[in-house]
Amino acid sequence: DRCVKWLYPLPHSAVAKVGGKIFIFGSYWLGVHTKGADKDAVSVAPRHVERSDSFQTFFEKLKHQEEIKNLEPSVQTSLNGELAKEMLHLVPSKENFWLMLRAIKQWAKRHGIYSNLLGFLGGVCWTMLVARTCLLYPNALASALVNKFLVWFSDW
Repeated sequence: DRCVKWLYPLPHSAVAKVGGKIFIFGSYWLGVHTKGADKDAVSVAPRHVERSDSFQTFFEKLKHQEEIKNLEPSVQTSLNGELAKEMLHLVPSKENFWLMLRAIKQWAKRHGIYSNLLGFLGGVCWTMLVARTCLLYPNALASALVNKFLVWFSDW
């Protein structure tokens, strides 16, 4: 269960009575996050919970918890989270995928090309490219995968 328990602003007994959960996804869920990285989360609530409850009432309660820093509401769906799960199931070696993804994300950050806000590729895009490389070379070690990726990316 990838539910983030510290995100609940209500006692667990109240949550159990009302229903709903919060799940993490993205680089944190994949285990390839770096220090200071954001933690993407999606709220799954029963039908009687209104959208305004999530983006107003719930957001205000979360904002005042000391464990949570720089909270921003996201109006995106959890498509990226589902995509990350599917990619993890498709790659031949999860360990090679994780090692390679960490290396490629670090490389992209150091070269100033990791930021969808600035017009470059973001985390999900890098993850898809890494997964594709893993699928193209299912028997390669992580170091060889990084090399193959960089050669392929430089040609692209």
